[in-house]
Amino acid sequence: MTCRTSTFCSLDFNAESLVKESRVVCDFTAPRSDTCWMDGDVRVLGKSSLVMLASPPTDRAPTHKTTWKIRPYPRKWESTMELIKELTVTVAAEPEQAPRCMVNHSVPAVFFSTGGFVGNYFHDFTDVIIPLFMTSRRFNGEVQLVVTDFNHQFMDKYQQILKQLSGYPAINLDADDRVHCFPHAHLGLFSHRALGIDSSKSPDGISMTDFRSFLRKPFSLRREYSNGIDLRSRRKPRLLLILRKGSRSFVNEREVTRMVKGLGFKLITARPEETKNISRFAQVVNSVDVMVGIHGAGLTNMVFLPTNATVVQIIPCCGLTDGCRYIFGEPAPDMGVRYVEYEIRMEESTLVEQFPRDHEVFRDPISIQKQQGLACVLPVVGMKTEQHKGPLLPKE
Repeated sequence: MTCRTSTFCSLDFNAESLVKESRVVCDFTAPRSDTCWMDGDVRVLGKSSLVMLASPPTDRAPTHKTTWKIRPYPRKWESTMELIKELTVTVAAEPEQAPRCMVNHSVPAVFFSTGGFVGNYFHDFTDVIIPLFMTSRRFNGEVQLVVTDFNHQFMDKYQQILKQLSGYPAINLDADDRVHCFPHAHLGLFSHRALGIDSSKSPDGISMTDFRSFLRKPFSLRREYSNGIDLRSRRKPRLLLILRKGSRSFVNEREVTRMVKGLGFKLITARPEETKNISRFAQVVNSVDVMVGIHGAGLTNMVFLPTNATVVQIIPCCGLTDGCRYIFGEPAPDMGVRYVEYEIRMEESTLVEQFPRDHEVFRDPISIQKQQGLACVLPVVGMKTEQHKGPLLPKE
């Protein structure tokens, strides 16, 4: 066992090493997620949400704590955590009286929740897919995924990714009343930032470069690199324009598309219904050199862009730059993707047709978000009817 920091350890997980020690270690100090890991005779009591270490800890002292509570979803500061199923981690007082195993597993288990904000594309990746990759990739598929707050739609949508992470069907803990036994269990997921990984803290120094390389196989992504943009080349660079309906959409869509083509780009447009099939759309994104979109979950597709491609984020007015940049701008360098942004000016927004220029929606949009209950981690202008007149094309 080698420890990178005083908090996290990178274990060499093989059948022999897993049974040498018997212990429970929990970390509640990380800002985004709580985690516990258990070595020894780990027994999971299905629907009861009880995870028990049946073998006495090798380093246990009479005063050691024997029970911990954990909600395995990495947004511990959010009120939605109250809706995440709480798991109880405990050490059996009398090992011989622990529930008998009904299903024996020879591989470790990783517990996580598909509740919370799952269903929002950005949160699917930030809160589950990337943290799950970071936590479970070291097992090389020899790991059992155990899911609480089981979201069937999520599990079906991302089955290609999940099958690459685990060679075993996921266990729906909410619907399973059997006693499952494991040699090791990891409850909760490592999580560092929006759409990102801090390789200085991750197991074995895993990075976003590793994650993007991992995505190539389940989605058959052919392009690893983009050759950049040369409008004089015989091969037209490909530009993907992500279009939205309702809020934060272009009102001058025709002018935008006409100008993009006039500049020499091969234009591909994607409306919401065209992005739903992740397998198909991931290949579309991987085929382009530039992806342009108004701030929203659709920009999460930047994870499929080839290295050296460019993502252009159009930021709603007014004063929302920092939040939008944090979500999609800051992750870009670690992905090997170029980032360009354009902030909509007041006069470019149809909001000026609905509100006077001294209205709070322009002066203090953050307070509007709070009043309307919108999550500050995904800032948008608070009015659902907002649309944008421009710009035609952001410039670096």
